[in-house]
Amino acid sequence: MRYCSGIIMGSLILISARAFSADTLSQSVDINMSVNIAPPVCNLKDSTQTIDFGEIQVFDITMGNVKKDATFSFTGCTNVNNVTISFSGSNVDSDKNFIKNKTGTDNATGIAIKLYDDSQKEIQLQGLQTKEINKESAFTYHVTAAVVKENGISTPVTAGKIDTSVDLNITYN
Repeated sequence: MRYCSGIIMGSLILISARAFSADTLSQSVDINMSVNIAPPVCNLKDSTQTIDFGEIQVFDITMGNVKKDATFSFTGCTNVNNVTISFSGSNVDSDKNFIKNKTGTDNATGIAIKLYDDSQKEIQLQGLQTKEINKESAFTYHVTAAVVKENGISTPVTAGKIDTSVDLNITYN
């Protein structure tokens, strides 16, 4: 029995010794990091454009004489190859490709806004437009807004104000 308890005691001492004699290993490593921060991409000079058509007559709308230009100026574009531009918003009527006037007691009815590019080609509001920048430091984007009859010549126009908006979305590449 004594021999057996000696073996048990010796085993416990060995197990305990291993538990207490285990070395803790530690190591440290230096990590070097570097990053190149590129200059900002194309800053829009004015993020809000307001087009004021002034006071107009129904005859002017019918004749297609109610047009105003908006110019968006960008700077700091030296890291940009091209820009993709699209339009969105709750006032965009994709089926008729125009911007609806908001409804309200003071707002005109029977009118809408169409947008045209530099060459006076109608801008497809649901589509994407790509403008090549080729890493130029600055560029401008021109839009012509025209007040048109909402559903053609037979649509009656009521007096009131034009109060609408559209979002210009810009993606850089």
